[in-house]
Amino acid sequence: MNAIIGFAALAAAHVNQPDQVQEYLNKISTSGQHLFPPEPDSAESAEQCHEIHTERRHHHCPYYSETVL
Repeated sequence: MNAIIGFAALAAAHVNQPDQVQEYLNKISTSGQHLFPPEPDSAESAEQCHEIHTERRHHHCPYYSETVL
């Protein structure tokens, strides 16, 4: 996310240099693809992406119970 913000600022600072702006936009696009990878091709893969696994654990946290209460 930092790269996207940084390259957007650089592109804005170089609006009179189209080649430089295009380079920054390409880097923004690449950074965005890392944040949001393409959707899976198969329905099975999509189901696996949406699986949630939970585990219940008991912890003794006297600090939190004293400060919250």
